[in-house]
Amino acid sequence: SMKKEWLTRKDLAEMLSVSKSTIERLTTSPEFPTPIRVGGSLRYNAREVDRYLKTLRDRINSTVAGLAIITARESSYPP
Repeated sequence: SMKKEWLTRKDLAEMLSVSKSTIERLTTSPEFPTPIRVGGSLRYNAREVDRYLKTLRDRINSTVAGLAIITARESSYPP
């Protein structure tokens, strides 16, 4: 199936397994892709959303890696 280029709030909510009100809250975050208005409804660019999610994932991964290093370092000290 061809991926949609523009997503509704409902699409996003389902994609991320969150409520539509969470999407509304995310939309106010400066990093979150700005939706465009089509007719009476908002649409999010799927590519921008993917990029945002990748950034989040990378940030989480580097944080987890950083914590692992700190934990390993601390556990190597003698008690």
